[in-house]
Amino acid sequence: MHGSTRSHAMREYWRRRRRNEQQSASTSSHDSAVKVARQDIPRGIPGQILAGMDRLLACGRLDPFDSFPVQLTPEHHKLIHHCVAVHNFPRPLYSRLSTYAGMVFGAHPTDSFNPMIDVWFPLDLSNAASFNAIMAHAAAHLNMMQGKKRSTEALRFKNEAIRIISDWMTASSGCPNDEVFAAVVRLLTFERYWGVEHEWTVHRQGLASMTQARGGIAALKDNWRLQLVVYLISLMSKPSWFDSSNETGIVSLATNSTPLIGSTENLHRLRCLWLLSFVQDMTNFTKRLHMVSPKGLTPLKSVERSVQLLQKSMLVFNVCLDEIQQGDLAAKQLQCLFFICVLLQDNRHTTVEANLSSSNKHTSRLTQSVPLIERLDIFLEEHQIYWEQSVVHLHQLLFDNYVDADLAKIADYAMHMTEVLLALSTEARYGVQVCLVNILLRDNIEGRDDSLYGDETPDSLLSSLHRW
Repeated sequence: MHGSTRSHAMREYWRRRRRNEQQSASTSSHDSAVKVARQDIPRGIPGQILAGMDRLLACGRLDPFDSFPVQLTPEHHKLIHHCVAVHNFPRPLYSRLSTYAGMVFGAHPTDSFNPMIDVWFPLDLSNAASFNAIMAHAAAHLNMMQGKKRSTEALRFKNEAIRIISDWMTASSGCPNDEVFAAVVRLLTFERYWGVEHEWTVHRQGLASMTQARGGIAALKDNWRLQLVVYLISLMSKPSWFDSSNETGIVSLATNSTPLIGSTENLHRLRCLWLLSFVQDMTNFTKRLHMVSPKGLTPLKSVERSVQLLQKSMLVFNVCLDEIQQGDLAAKQLQCLFFICVLLQDNRHTTVEANLSSSNKHTSRLTQSVPLIERLDIFLEEHQIYWEQSVVHLHQLLFDNYVDADLAKIADYAMHMTEVLLALSTEARYGVQVCLVNILLRDNIEGRDDSLYGDETPDSLLSSLHRW
C-alpha cells in the first residue's frame, strides 16, 4: 500500500463493537417497553424463559404465545436453560445454540430483519416435531461441551421428531402440511451440524419429494417463512455453502430475475437467511480444514502469504480512493478469500509438472497429481513478485490468469457469494472477512494482526450482529 494510507477502517469497526458491548454492560435503564431486559433475571428456568420471551414480545417481533408445543419435562427444562441461559457465558464458550439465544434474548434486539428471530424461532416453536429437533440440537451441543463424542439424548429427540413426522405423513395421505415442512427443514439443519452427509441427503431428497407433492415451492406462498427456507435449501446439492456445486447465483440476482421471490424485501430476507447459514457453516469449515491440514496454511506458504496480504489490506483505508473504488477493493478482497476457501474445501486433484535433476546434471520433467490448493500454492510462488504488494494484482492473477475451464465454476461461485454479501450490511461483510481470516491464519500467530484478529468467531459474530 502507499504511504498515503492510514489504518482506521477495521479499527473503527472494533471500536464500535467494543463500545456497544460496554454500553450493554453499563446501561442501567431503558424505556418501559424493554425494561425487563435490564431487570434482574429470575434464577428459575421458567422465569428466565419468560423474561426473555416477554422482552422479545415487547419489541413486537412475534405474535404472543403462552405455551410450548409439548408438555415440558425436567429434561426439556435443562435443554431450554442451555439454549437461553448459556449466552451469558464468556465468548469462548459460545456455540451455535448459545448464539441462537444471544440473538433472540440479547441485550440489543436488532431493529432490522433478523433471520433467527423472524424466521427460525417461530418455525421451531410451531409444532412438536420441530421442537424435538431443536431439543436434539441443544442436547448435541451440551454433550459436546461436556467432552463426549456421542449423545444418546440428542439421538432420542431426533428419533422422536422423525416418528412424529412419519405419523403426520401417514395421516395426511402423502400431502404434507406446513408443520411437516418446518420439522424436516430443522432436521436438515441438525444433520448439517451434528450428522453425516448421507443423512442430510436423505432428508434433502425427502424435502424435494414433499415439495413436489405439495405443488412446488410456489404453493407455500401463504407461509413466507417456510417458503424462503425451503427455497434456500432447494439451492443446495451439498450441505455446505463452501461447496461450489450449490447455487448462489440466484441469491445474487435482482428480484426480477427470481420471480418466485416476488419482492425486494423477500430477496433481502433470503440473503439474510443465506448469511446465517453460511456463517454457521464456517464452524464446520474450520473442522474440515483442520482434518485436511492439521497445520492450517503453514505448509502452503504462498497461499498463507496471500491471506496475510488480504488481512493487511482490510486494515488499511486508502485516502486516495473514492467510495466506488473502496467498494471495488472490498469486492476483490472478498472474492479472493472466497476463492481460496472454496478451493480448500474441494478435494479434487490435478496434475502439475515438476523438474527433477539427476546426478549427471540432466533435468527431466515429472507429472504428478496434487490437490487443487497445492497447485494454487505453486502458481502463487512462481508469480509472487507480481502480487505480493497488491490485492488488485493478486485478484487479477487469480481470476484472469490462473482460472481455467476446470476452475471457472469456483471463480463464478466466489463472485456470486461476494455479490450477496455486498448487498448486506457493512457490519456483516467486515465480520465475515474477519472470521475467514481468523480461520485461515489460526495457526500463524506471528502473521496475523491483533487489531484485526480480535476475538471474532462465527458464533460471536452471530450473537453480536445487529444489522444484516
